[in-house]
Amino acid sequence: MGIHDDGFEGLMNASVQLHKKMLLQTLKEYNYSTHMVGKWHLGFCRREMTPLGRGFDTFYGMYNGATDHYTHTTGSNGYDLTIWEGGTKVTSFLYSKTLLKGNRVYNGIAHATDWYPTLERVAGGNGTIEGIDGLNLWDSISKNRESPRQEFVYDLSDITNRSTMRYKNYKLTWNRPGAPDLSGWYYPPLGVEQPPTPKYSSKVYTLFDLATDPTATTDISNRSDVRSVFTYMKKKLYELRLNMPPSMLPTRVNAGKPENWGGAWTTGWC
Repeated sequence: MGIHDDGFEGLMNASVQLHKKMLLQTLKEYNYSTHMVGKWHLGFCRREMTPLGRGFDTFYGMYNGATDHYTHTTGSNGYDLTIWEGGTKVTSFLYSKTLLKGNRVYNGIAHATDWYPTLERVAGGNGTIEGIDGLNLWDSISKNRESPRQEFVYDLSDITNRSTMRYKNYKLTWNRPGAPDLSGWYYPPLGVEQPPTPKYSSKVYTLFDLATDPTATTDISNRSDVRSVFTYMKKKLYELRLNMPPSMLPTRVNAGKPENWGGAWTTGWC
């Protein structure tokens, strides 16, 4: 869709394409109420782009990806802008009185795109959503089975000129995957146990085994025992880069500045 590089900033006259159905719109078809609390930076310059326009019954939160108590400015968190595990891996939880039994941790591979078909399955559907990359993980999660998800793309960017993918327990990066330095590490404060010193090469490609090296400190691309995996992942990532759509570069519209709307970010200016 050309929106893989980042969320939309406040003055951009663009959004996730309006013909793309979102999870909440599907849940409405199964008679669910839909409510949102949090931030929305998927476009808001017209009402049909906003949470209420995309199917939420109520929305309590803010437009844009970040804010503060005084200037309501936008910004980005440096951790989020890297494609190391600290900038991409998150913990999620599911709770149900009837659908899940007992307490457990599920360690199967999952990607954000998998939540749409998974939750559609829980809502009463068949877990198949046409035209997306997501997989239905419900049987795997609810029965603690191996995930059908074995690979995914972290990032493909023609803006930052980098890409990264995962295959099983392996992670392959191309070009610089993070900031503020070559490694992208944000070290803990003094007095807290420090992670191992990263051992990176100057090569364009780096390969990590997250099963034994979860913080991705050591490039293993030279090891003979992973040569076939390394070759497969390089070929796959190269093909993905060749076929990715160019990033959308929306126009910024000054009419949307908060000073034109009583000091607040709002809709109705494009």
